[in-house]
Amino acid sequence: MANSIPIYIWDDKKILPFSDIIDWDSFSIIINSSQLDNLPTILENTNIHEKQKNLQKVKHLFTFDETYNYIKNKIEKERKISVTIPYYNNSSFINDTLESLINDNRIYEIIICDDKSDDIQNLEEIIKKLNCNK
Repeated sequence: MANSIPIYIWDDKKILPFSDIIDWDSFSIIINSSQLDNLPTILENTNIHEKQKNLQKVKHLFTFDETYNYIKNKIEKERKISVTIPYYNNSSFINDTLESLINDNRIYEIIICDDKSDDIQNLEEIIKKLNCNK
């Protein structure tokens, strides 16, 4: 098992995976590409043993399974879907559609686009009865 600590060199934008759940500074060295000339000094002043010890606590996150689970959970947790429904005189069908969308927790908002329907009052009543904040 290697005890090397990661050195993350970034140029334009610093993007660190898992940064919302781990402290990269505790187990790695993070520098901008403009600091490369200072890397030997940075390494000399770094407590390598402490970083290696901290790396052992988080290295399991960098396996395929844990990375997959992290990404999957982030998508499920943060996913927000907007649904747009074209509407024209179909109030007899829209109630079931709206109910299924309201009950789907992935749906953030429902947008109904009406094209001058004759039954717009029916649609408004259906929406009021559903009593939903989406």
